[in-house]
Amino acid sequence: MRFVKIMAFLSAFIMLCSCSTQSAEVSSNKSNASKDALSSGTKSSVSSTVSSAQTSEPSSAMSSKNSSSNNSSASSIKNSSKQSSATSSKDTSSKYPNKADFNAPAGYEKYSGTRDPFYWPFAATSIWNMPIGSGAVLKKAPFVAERVVKTDVEYVIQVKETDPIVELYTPNSFKSRWPGNRLLGTMRVPFDFILADAQGNSSPNNCATFIQPDGRSLIQLEPCCRVEKGKQIVGHKCKFDIDIYGAGIQGTHYGSGLSAFGGSIRLGELTSDEPIKHALKLNVYAHKYIYFDKSTQKGYVWPADRHDSYANKSDDNRAYGGTMPELRMGSLLTIPKNITAESLGLKTEVAKKIFYALQNYGCYIVDDSATDTYDWSVQSGVAEEVKAKYGFDLRSTRNQNNDYYQDSMKMFQNLYVVTNNSPNSIGGGGTPCKPLAPDFE
Repeated sequence: MRFVKIMAFLSAFIMLCSCSTQSAEVSSNKSNASKDALSSGTKSSVSSTVSSAQTSEPSSAMSSKNSSSNNSSASSIKNSSKQSSATSSKDTSSKYPNKADFNAPAGYEKYSGTRDPFYWPFAATSIWNMPIGSGAVLKKAPFVAERVVKTDVEYVIQVKETDPIVELYTPNSFKSRWPGNRLLGTMRVPFDFILADAQGNSSPNNCATFIQPDGRSLIQLEPCCRVEKGKQIVGHKCKFDIDIYGAGIQGTHYGSGLSAFGGSIRLGELTSDEPIKHALKLNVYAHKYIYFDKSTQKGYVWPADRHDSYANKSDDNRAYGGTMPELRMGSLLTIPKNITAESLGLKTEVAKKIFYALQNYGCYIVDDSATDTYDWSVQSGVAEEVKAKYGFDLRSTRNQNNDYYQDSMKMFQNLYVVTNNSPNSIGGGGTPCKPLAPDFE
């Protein structure tokens, strides 16, 4: 009876929060942006929503890449003195449901206290917050030890009503973004925010989330770029209207269409004493591991709504080449409960943090690493925190063969796909292995 109640809640919640997710394959022409349009009319300059009647998503998923780690050459906005994102001088009640609607359903165990959505976003039953369930059906993934474990750095920016309004442009290309190509509209951006262009062989995704002054609306860009203070900003914009309290599924990881905000390892999460209480995001080598189903023409599963444009191109050396049908963009992975950190012989505290997050919440495949690496999505500044506390880099290689590299490869080789993850059984269904997220403050 309990399981039926939560499944009914999840079904109603997804219908309420999801912005009519589209299962459309991204077009194969990488040079042209999509023509999806926002509803016409002038947007509030305070809400910082793109003000023209255009929006942009790339016609080729921007994970194609051959990118090297960006740990970060850009100016990092850490928002240590941020205003609470849950506080707003604007009335958003007509646009979004009451935030209490997104707390854990009655009758289910949840963590005590409250949470700030800036640090712990999205609904208690969001894909990013639901623990792995007792009903999860698992199948071992075919991952092997690869050459590198590294990071896909993401940026979180708190926007104020006093920040200047600047023009938003689509990038020139993935490998040369600045100064931008097609005008999309305008948005508020902090004057000092800078994010470097791609350079040489380094073309990071640079997913960026701008939390709007209303404390709820999220603007997501990728690949984000701004090389001069106060100037225009560049990036393809997520076409979905995302609420920081809502489902939080869609975003600008364009290999899958999943969020640039949910699932990111945040500042302090790898260096504090507290466990990570949300799902993670992982990029893997799609040419080696991700399966493309020719009968359905899909290289993705829910909650993803797309795959890379080159996924089924036989003449493209990035084409998906995986052989396990359950392993696609959007797949949820976990480590079974019968495997322990001790049985794997994990040595580093960072790896143990990641291990327990994988076992309790899992990770979603969101992008193509485009080479023989595994990439964790982390907020800008996380790698620096780890280096300062533990003395090693989150980019570790086979040649270095340090404890963190060895720990990481042990974990990747013990990941299993949750084959029954779905809108009605997030995490596999059954009894969640951990309490649900606490109520919003």
